[in-house]
Amino acid sequence: MGSVSSSPERRNRALRILGGLISALLLFIGASWIWLRLVEGRKWTEMERRVAELSAEALPANPDRRPLAGEPVPGDAWRDYEEALDPLSIDTQQGYWRDLVKKVDDYVRTRDETLKAEALTILKDFSSAMEALRRGARRASARGPLPSVDSTAVSLLSDMLRNQACVVAAATPDEATDLLLDLLQFGVDLDSAGISGGRDACTQAVNGLSKILTTIPPVRRAEVERALHRVEKSLSPARKYRCEMRYIGRELLQKPLKATVFSVFVGTSREAAKSDWKYGFSSRHVAADLFAWLDRWMSQVVAWEDLPYAEAKARADDQEKEIKACPNRMAATVGGWGLLETSWKWNSRDLAARIHILRTACGAEGLKDPYGDFIKSVRRGDELRIWSVGPDGKDDGGQGGWSPGSSDIVLEVRR
Repeated sequence: MGSVSSSPERRNRALRILGGLISALLLFIGASWIWLRLVEGRKWTEMERRVAELSAEALPANPDRRPLAGEPVPGDAWRDYEEALDPLSIDTQQGYWRDLVKKVDDYVRTRDETLKAEALTILKDFSSAMEALRRGARRASARGPLPSVDSTAVSLLSDMLRNQACVVAAATPDEATDLLLDLLQFGVDLDSAGISGGRDACTQAVNGLSKILTTIPPVRRAEVERALHRVEKSLSPARKYRCEMRYIGRELLQKPLKATVFSVFVGTSREAAKSDWKYGFSSRHVAADLFAWLDRWMSQVVAWEDLPYAEAKARADDQEKEIKACPNRMAATVGGWGLLETSWKWNSRDLAARIHILRTACGAEGLKDPYGDFIKSVRRGDELRIWSVGPDGKDDGGQGGWSPGSSDIVLEVRR
């Protein structure tokens, strides 16, 4: 009888224990859910505050400016830039425009006479867009920007202006020089507005100047050197970072699912799902945490800008370890792609190195090498070789070339 009566008691005790465990588990889940929501709310509020701060900081710098070439003309540059870019901003036609640009590229690169007639026809077809851009570059102010700027259109038009300068350099070197100075001004105006295509336009202009350098009239080389110096001082990695983060933040605030439907960035929704449980399956929490990590890493990159390259490289190596170990897998993937694979962190140094090389070729002396100590040069007969040691930080004695990926970044000037 005792064993029979004790059996219900044991069952009741077991049920009480099980009920207690379930209650504790539910209490833990509830407390965790509340804690996650509190953390989510705090991070979301911080992201809203930071985006507002970035929006206030990222206004165009120096809207009233003296153009790099010619006298200032009354008016706002952005009206002309809009006219120049609109025809090239239609997505369905950009493949066609790319094909045309490539044909001109091929002619300028090879100088194959069989390609000349078609290349000149294409350049003529682009003339109205190029003229509108040049009008904008000469305006007394650049108070934009436009509501949106198509980066592909910027790249296409910049490429075409560079090619036009290379084509006319031998016959009209002053015109070629002015073309590239106008392209530099366009790039500075875009960069001042925080538009990433500005760096591409400046790079295209710098590459064009490296091609036509020997044709630039000697009396204008000092002018070109001064213009390049102004460009270098105008370009701001900090402003670019603020504008990039402002854009990312606004996108995530409007559509937090972009942080989980990760194909919008560079990965897949499957990759994103691996981390969702850590954030209570909340897209807002994931998005706010993603923003915080990216803001941290990109601000670090800006802070390195003035450091010696060896020290900046050491900090970049530490950052790479942090990115790869980041608990937010979406942030790790975006950071790995944007800051590691595409070398975003060295873009400003690379452009600065090329500008310093060109300034040296135009007569400047003692310019610093962003990758080393000073820009180096050596004269052999009628050839002047000027170089930066490049991203590996190792001086190969001027062995390399102008194209990305070379050991040293080298410009050869024949007199």
